Amino acid sequence: LEEREAVGRNMHQQCDLQAISFGLMAKEDLILFGSLSRVKRGTYLHVRMEWKEPLRKAFEYFCKNYHLDSNEITFKLGNRTLKMSDSPQAVYMKSTDIINIYNKKALPTTTFSADMWSMFQEGKYTDVCIEYGGEEFHAHKAVLAARCKKFEKLFGSNFKERDAAKIKLNCDRPRGAFAFKKLLEYIYTDSVKAFDDPPKSKPVDEEHSSSNAGAAAAAPASAALAAAAPAADEADGGLAEAPEAGLDGKRERDEQANADLDTVNLYCIAEEYLLPRLKRMCEEQLKKELTAEKAPMILYQTDVYGAKDLREHCFSVIIEQSDKILNGEEVKQLPAHLVLELAKRFAEIAKRSSSCKRPSSPREVKRPSRRRRVHFTDSS
Repeated sequence: LEEREAVGRNMHQQCDLQAISFGLMAKEDLILFGSLSRVKRGTYLHVRMEWKEPLRKAFEYFCKNYHLDSNEITFKLGNRTLKMSDSPQAVYMKSTDIINIYNKKALPTTTFSADMWSMFQEGKYTDVCIEYGGEEFHAHKAVLAARCKKFEKLFGSNFKERDAAKIKLNCDRPRGAFAFKKLLEYIYTDSVKAFDDPPKSKPVDEEHSSSNAGAAAAAPASAALAAAAPAADEADGGLAEAPEAGLDGKRERDEQANADLDTVNLYCIAEEYLLPRLKRMCEEQLKKELTAEKAPMILYQTDVYGAKDLREHCFSVIIEQSDKILNGEEVKQLPAHLVLELAKRFAEIAKRSSSCKRPSSPREVKRPSRRRRVHFTDSS
């Protein structure tokens, strides 16, 4: 500020300025007076006024041009808040200065997503009941059709579901109801909370035994996890010495297995209901939490439902951490075609590595040439 005042004094002393040009710029979205529309951030207006004239004229010109209320916005030059009575001479303005414009009151944060999800959870103004996985969900046809192409075709065609107050959708996967609720959460809020608080329920293997025949798709992976749990307990020795701690550990593994299965289910449902952004979100979540123990199970799920990118990622994880995975029970539970493909990939890697380290033949080794000795004799 002292430097600015010194420059202003020097300019005022060197020349008798009669007018000055400067700019007015909106540094954030400005609310229009009596309207829901806004002046966009970065809006710029160039003005020219007398050196000793109050800045009120420039401020009122900007507000009139963009239909703003001068009482709802504030003008700043650097960190200094300008008054209507200030003049360019009083604040030592230069022709290169830009006065920034802000809202006096900050815009409140949006509650759109929270309001939409609250409307769904409370069941307000619903017009359709969807039965999925043994549970019922009350929703709004307009919201579902606007956000999901499959629902748009379902409600906008000549199918019987268009005018039905209750519809039943096929579910052939365990814990599908929880994943479907996450799908509805994405439709209503455009986001999905992390799977850190799944509802407490039966373990995956018990759920599989009580589900219908279509749930057999996830049986090998679940059996692998169930077989790995007792082995880990015996290795730790905690189950014999501290039964409660062993049961807690098994419960945690079951909940983690359910959470992974929920993410895979949501990935598959997102592909079925034509939601590519949600599908990509699930893919990134699975890649982030993918470990050596989870890779065989997720590989099987992605192979069943055709998730090519995630399938290749699982193969790469298994190959990179083969010393931890190949001796486990999870790989033994994989179908024959996946085991065969895994063996082919290992064979290709071994073949490439052997070709790179192939020793050269003796014929290819160049021996140093012997120098021919020349004897010079004196001619005399």
